[in-house]
Amino acid sequence: MSHLHKRLLADLRVLLLEMGTNGGLVGPSIYDTAQVLRFSPPQDVGPVVEWLLEQQHSDGGWGSLVVSRARDLPTLATLLALHQAAPERTCAAIEAGLTFLRSHAACWYGALTEDIPVGIELLLPALLEEAKRVHLLIDSRPYAELIALGQKRRHILKGRRFPAGTTALHSWEALDIPPDMSVIDGSGGIGHSPAATAAWLFATADRVDLASQHAAAVRFLEQASLATGVGIAGVMPTIWPIMHFERVWMLYTLQLGGLLRWNELHNLVEPQIDHVSHSLRHTGLGMSEWFITDGDMTSTALAMLAGSGRKPDLAILQQFAQPEGGGYTTYFGELQQSISVTVHAAHALALLNGDACRPLQSLLKQRSEGKTWAGDKWHASWLYLTSHTIAAYCAAGQAAIARESLPALRNACRTDGSWGSDGYAFEDTAYAVLALLALDRVDALDADDYTMMDQAQQWMQHHYYSLVQHSQPRWIGKELFRPSRIVHATILSAMLGITRSVERRIIV
Repeated sequence: MSHLHKRLLADLRVLLLEMGTNGGLVGPSIYDTAQVLRFSPPQDVGPVVEWLLEQQHSDGGWGSLVVSRARDLPTLATLLALHQAAPERTCAAIEAGLTFLRSHAACWYGALTEDIPVGIELLLPALLEEAKRVHLLIDSRPYAELIALGQKRRHILKGRRFPAGTTALHSWEALDIPPDMSVIDGSGGIGHSPAATAAWLFATADRVDLASQHAAAVRFLEQASLATGVGIAGVMPTIWPIMHFERVWMLYTLQLGGLLRWNELHNLVEPQIDHVSHSLRHTGLGMSEWFITDGDMTSTALAMLAGSGRKPDLAILQQFAQPEGGGYTTYFGELQQSISVTVHAAHALALLNGDACRPLQSLLKQRSEGKTWAGDKWHASWLYLTSHTIAAYCAAGQAAIARESLPALRNACRTDGSWGSDGYAFEDTAYAVLALLALDRVDALDADDYTMMDQAQQWMQHHYYSLVQHSQPRWIGKELFRPSRIVHATILSAMLGITRSVERRIIV
């Protein structure tokens, strides 16, 4: 065992020991940080203002460069926050941001896609109105389709009351929902959202009868800020807590890497699998014990439990099945569909001897001409979606269909052995490798594919220490975000999975 292999294994063991602790780790969010600065700022706003200024790109905008339509919301929220907190010292940054928005807004012309950020149809129109009120003039015409979608959702939500921990409350800051105690969940926050929680604190500032709830909400914001790992009070994640989400996805990525039942990890993995099994209810599983259950969490947990040798009740999944088309939903009433929840449902069905034919057929209809899958609601990388889909087809005994994606993987591989749309391509490379490992386990690779895998391993080994925490966020929430432990576990699963593949090849 090489020194690097020992280090990778040690890193993974540390991640497994920390899995799900402190509510999970989530990288910082520009949008939520800006909204908290507006509504419930820390005592010293200077460090937060400086952090926001450091996130501004050379084009004047904020937000991840991976998805164009994910940049307007963090940019506009930041402009409003800077205009309120430090207008004199940030006037140049504000003007650059306005110039960016005025040119960038053209990307919103045309039809809306499924992968727009969560709740943006409610959040961005509300911020546009707020910008108009404070004389930050931005043309709203490019956002006409988005505004119309927001009006449709508001009509659906109008007059309804939502229990704590439900999806509508995640965008509470943009909704006309009474600021009473009913919206507070067991975390102390509103909708697992720092922005919503800060807005609730602002709206109830004069409610002396809510003193204990105010204290709990302030603690929520303090703990959420710690989860970013940035170390600046007031810098926030876009969603928190995510302890079930973190645990399920880390274990699932071990499964994709062929490591879930590895003896080297057995004593650490088994208690975590048991935790998921005991947390699963007849209604499914949510991102935390206080948030509504969803189809993606539930299907992924079922697939992982099946991969561990357990036999969970497959009937739990059927409540998320669409009545027509063979697809599955994440949440009831969602306006944008998610391809990945259907992928994970198909994977679970295949492993638990259920009927995966309908979801697999629906996935074929959504495959691109290049035999890949893209445009998911929850993740911006086509490699994430394609690798998980390949794993589902392999599990269903349809390796021939899975192999049809190999030319696209080969063509997208760079000469240095990496994949991805930007210079920090570690997460994308890991997903490509996990796809190859799924095909490897069903003997569907040839010699050139193994060479490609080995080159990817060399690239990852060379860059592991410098890039593992610096890839662009690819997970989609209100803006793109990075669930830190999950991403790190994905990278380690790919690297250690290749090592195990090489060992098998030597033995054969």
